[in-house]
Amino acid sequence: MYAILDRVEQDLIDLGRSIHTREGYLGALRRLQRWHGTPLDELGPEEVQAYMRHLVRTKPNSHATHTMFAAAARFCYGHTLKRPETVFGLKRPRSKLKIPVVMTANEVRRCLAAATCHRDRAIIMCAYGAGLRNSEVRHLRASDIDAACGVLRVHNGKGRKERVVMLAAPLLAELRDAWREQRPEGPWVFPGMRPGMPICARQVRRIWEQVQKRAGLRRLYRFHCLRGTFATDLLDGG
Repeated sequence: MYAILDRVEQDLIDLGRSIHTREGYLGALRRLQRWHGTPLDELGPEEVQAYMRHLVRTKPNSHATHTMFAAAARFCYGHTLKRPETVFGLKRPRSKLKIPVVMTANEVRRCLAAATCHRDRAIIMCAYGAGLRNSEVRHLRASDIDAACGVLRVHNGKGRKERVVMLAAPLLAELRDAWREQRPEGPWVFPGMRPGMPICARQVRRIWEQVQKRAGLRRLYRFHCLRGTFATDLLDGG
C-alpha cells in the first residue's frame, strides 16, 4: 500500500526537491490514502476531489494545507503515476489576501537588547537585517560571508535557489562576535547540538520566543515576521 509513496519520494529526490517539500508531499499523500483506506493508484478524480472538499470543510486547515495537498496530488498522479487526468480538474479554494504582520522598530530594538548572547542576536539580525528565512539562517556558512563585497551568499533558499543579499556593517560585526563567542569547528555559523550539523529549526524558534518574552512584547511574533519587517522597512526607506 505504501510502495507508491516510496516511488514518489524517490522521484522527488531525483528532481532535487528539498527535504521540506518531500516531507510535505508525502505527509499529504499519506493522509489522502488513510482517509479513503485505499491505495493511491486505485483512487480516481472523484475521490481526490472529495478529500479536497474534506480539507476545506475541516477547520483549522489553512490555505497552505490546501495548496500543499494540491501540489502533492498533481506530482503523484501527474509525474509518478503518469495519470494527469486524475487531477486535471482538481479545484481548491482561492487564497485570501492578508495584511502582512510586521513589527515596529521599537519592538525590534527591544528584542535585540533582550538577546543574552551574540549568537542569539546574530540569528535575529540575519532575519531582520538580511531578510533570511529560518532555514537560510540555520544553513549559513562562514564561507557565505563576503565581507569585502558586503554581501551574504544564500545557497539554501526557497526552491533551492541561490541568491546574494545585503550585509550591513552592524550584522557583519555581530556575526564576527558570534563566531568568536562560539568558535565553531565545522562550516556552520550557527552549529547545532549534534556534531557537524547546524542549529535546528525548533531551537531557532525557541530562541526567538524566549527573546520576545524577555523583551516584554504584548504579542509573540513568528520568526518569519522578521523577514517581512525587513522588507517593509526597506520599502519605507525608499
